[in-house]
Amino acid sequence: MRFAWPWFLAALIVPAAILFVRRRRPGPAARVARLPPLPTYPRLLSRSSVPLFLETAALVLFVVAMARPQRLERDVGEERRVVDITVVLDLSGSMDAVDLPEDVPPVAAARLPSRLAIAKATLRRFVESRPGDRFALIVFGRRPYPACPLTVDHAPLLARMEKLDTEWVEDGTGLTPALALAGSGRAGTEPAPRVIVLLTDGRDNVPAERTPEQTAALLRELGCTVHVVGIGSSRAVLPVRGVAGMEYRNVDTPLDEERLRAVAAAGGGVYLAAGDPDAFAAAMTEIDRMVKTSVVEKVDERRSELYPGIVFAGLLLLGAAAVLARTLCLSLP
Repeated sequence: MRFAWPWFLAALIVPAAILFVRRRRPGPAARVARLPPLPTYPRLLSRSSVPLFLETAALVLFVVAMARPQRLERDVGEERRVVDITVVLDLSGSMDAVDLPEDVPPVAAARLPSRLAIAKATLRRFVESRPGDRFALIVFGRRPYPACPLTVDHAPLLARMEKLDTEWVEDGTGLTPALALAGSGRAGTEPAPRVIVLLTDGRDNVPAERTPEQTAALLRELGCTVHVVGIGSSRAVLPVRGVAGMEYRNVDTPLDEERLRAVAAAGGGVYLAAGDPDAFAAAMTEIDRMVKTSVVEKVDERRSELYPGIVFAGLLLLGAAAVLARTLCLSLP
């Protein structure tokens, strides 16, 4: 409990002084000579100090009420700081490739998930593990396209992600325009940590005014951190429809890991290799660990005014003092 206006408590000296003076003041008396003693009246009809104490207590309560006593209730909680995460996903034709484990022959590729299927499943878990953050999705081949704007509602994002297909984009790998689109419109927005996660399995083969490294460095200056995940292994086969049906041919598009590492370094992030589903999951787990979500302590303080009840109690005491002074505590001269 606290007093909003504590200086009013100094007025408590007033009821104390009134009580002291009135207690020392002699009561009324009459001088009668040579008369027989008056009969003794019942004590209930004699003057009593009870009304005086009740009135003094009421005055004390009124002074306390003037100081505005308040009850404080504090709720301490935590408030997460939102992180804006833009996923930039490669949809070039090589994302239909299947990365074969060492002990699996190419004929078994039809039973294994493609790079794109693994990426969609892993990204779904990544998004679901961060329910309070905002996500955007950009897909790219030769050119980038916004698949989902920045949103805290993950349902449409995940639904859109589930429908992704390599036929959505023109084949190619344009890293610079994809990164540029991911960073566009970011300056001047509300302050929040901004992260770009680039996932690609190919080599940059689209000419642009800036290199991917220069674009990542520019994004870093704008407050974005760029992480890069290189998808694929050396034992990859790509499904191709032939005369005899679906065939699987070796993929001859190795990752340009040197460039991808340089892009991540220029963007202030890390490069992680994802050669199989386990490595892909480990890479996204590492990014999830590094993308910190700060927690701010939030204190909710509520104040309840107590003076109405105190004033009401003081009025009750005054009423009781008035009734007693005229009935049970009636004072006779």
